[in-house]
Amino acid sequence: MTSKAVMRVLLCLVLMTALPKYEIYTFPFLNMQNVSIIVLLIYSMNILFILAPLLALYMHVKAIRFQYVWLGIFAIPAFLFGVMPIPFATYLYSDNHFINTVFIGIFNVVLIVVSGFLFKECKNNQRPITSDT
Repeated sequence: MTSKAVMRVLLCLVLMTALPKYEIYTFPFLNMQNVSIIVLLIYSMNILFILAPLLALYMHVKAIRFQYVWLGIFAIPAFLFGVMPIPFATYLYSDNHFINTVFIGIFNVVLIVVSGFLFKECKNNQRPITSDT
């Protein structure tokens, strides 16, 4: 499987996870009464939850190599809000909240590691720029 195919699979999984969870990324627009620095930081994580996969998709279509970085950045707000990057992973949940947190952490760390590996592989496969003068 090539890195582009892996990226397509990961993008599909991440978008299938992020898009239906509209309560996460619409929350800042519904509650703008009490705004402090901490609240703005959390609201930026809410918006980053949907913005990161969309930017990764846009950069994948335009063949920009930073698509892998945005895919890895998605794992940070996903872990913060307790979301797994795999859409049907709710079947892995148990009654123990500690085990659920461990599953969420492991899957988000795996997403960060895979996106970092793909970014490194993409960087190594680029041809060096040479001049013929």
